[in-house]
Amino acid sequence: MLLSNKKTYTVDEFAHILGIGRGTAYGAIKRGEIPHIRVGRRIVIPLQIVENLLAGRYNLPEPGREGKEVN
Repeated sequence: MLLSNKKTYTVDEFAHILGIGRGTAYGAIKRGEIPHIRVGRRIVIPLQIVENLLAGRYNLPEPGREGKEVN
């Protein structure tokens, strides 16, 4: 899956783009390693976060720092 003109990606799309499993993606989100947007029960990851991860421009948070929702 190539990045498209979408502004956000579902967790399944995000996992596919990064080549990781769905459970791994949800685990990283739960641990606060991946900034995300939560709308009700739905979780999406902004395009900028995906691009930064792919380019190596995103630093994972320090241990113990959780809950990195994008406002």
